[in-house]
Amino acid sequence: MITTEVYSSTHQSITYDENYLYPYLKVLLSPNENYPLPKVISESEYSENELIIRGLCEMKNTQYWSAFWDLKKAYHNSLKSLEENELDTLKRLNVGMISVALEVVPNEYHWLRNFLGFSPIDPKLSRDLISDAKKSKDRITKFQAYTSELLINTYFLKNYELANSLLIDYENNFKDSAIAQCAIAWVNYKLRKPKKTIYFLNKIDIKKNQWFGYYNYLKGSSYYYLTNFDSANVYFNKYLSKTEKDYTKDIYYKKLISYWLVNNTTDSVQYFKEMVINKGTALISVDKYAISFVKKDELPNADIMFSRILFDGGNYNESIKKLKGINIDSLNHLNQLEFYYRFGRAKQELNDTTFAINAYLKVLELGGSKPKEYYPANASLNLGHLYEGLNEDEQARFFYKKAISYPKHPYKNSIDSESKRRLKALTASN
Repeated sequence: MITTEVYSSTHQSITYDENYLYPYLKVLLSPNENYPLPKVISESEYSENELIIRGLCEMKNTQYWSAFWDLKKAYHNSLKSLEENELDTLKRLNVGMISVALEVVPNEYHWLRNFLGFSPIDPKLSRDLISDAKKSKDRITKFQAYTSELLINTYFLKNYELANSLLIDYENNFKDSAIAQCAIAWVNYKLRKPKKTIYFLNKIDIKKNQWFGYYNYLKGSSYYYLTNFDSANVYFNKYLSKTEKDYTKDIYYKKLISYWLVNNTTDSVQYFKEMVINKGTALISVDKYAISFVKKDELPNADIMFSRILFDGGNYNESIKKLKGINIDSLNHLNQLEFYYRFGRAKQELNDTTFAINAYLKVLELGGSKPKEYYPANASLNLGHLYEGLNEDEQARFFYKKAISYPKHPYKNSIDSESKRRLKALTASN
């Protein structure tokens, strides 16, 4: 039987039947092609665990009704089992994972969650349940607990400082597993570490692990943020040769930017704009942003754009250096708005809190009450985070609420969701 192995810190293997795991990995980590999901075997001790994974796949495919029914069944069955044995770490993990998943459901689907009778537990308790499951003697439970904790803190809670710490431990424990290497690559990518992303992608035998359909996109984007645009295009073209769905618009956006910056010409801009509009889907935030970008009448300042790429590649000092070479008086209003926003973000990452706050306040001043760009909304969110770090909770609440107040922009759902989560956490802590 073909198996996929996950290694614990003692190098003992955890074996999954590929027939069980492959379809779920394919849905979660490949373009949306409506791959069929297997029937859950109710007699299995991992049946609730499988229902959770199935529910996450359905959420990714925006099948929220099916997702909520599967998650509800797993949730209530796990709670019932805990009444009989409250020390069952697998069931505790299940409850924790589902509660976190419900926290990040898009706002427009909260009514459906409530309609189906979900009563998620306290967010801190849900994360404690996941953390406790890391001590499980069951190796499958232990691996899923470590993986869930890492991904939740990176992608849902955006606690990047903790994620960096968890990542070191995770790499030491599970680095020999293709599934873990995939998780490590995604986390490093989110933490703006493109070199490490490529390092772990190179460890994955993609011929043996064809469930990882986003492999070439992730590798191409990592080279893009290292400003190695030739290598980026090699992997982007490999990806586009197999699909024109998820991330396709983002790829053509990145091709537009790299061609423009390298050749210092706008000759092919219109072609790439048409590709962004006409190719791919718009279910993922980066694809939605690509559409909003190409609908603008003119391109941004080239040096500001290059500083953004350097920032997204984790090269904060070089990003600032690029910005310092710009004569701000020569910029139009929109470019000035982005200039201060980029400066604020880079200084925030370098822990220059005072400078970052002043830069973000300038963004709000320039942005007005109804900006078309997302910069003021995200600047407000970041101001809330900075003031929260300074223990100035009232100021933090003010800016989280301000972030929510901005009208429609490309990242409204994610910025609103994060602002509301932080407001809720502030209220709970007082």
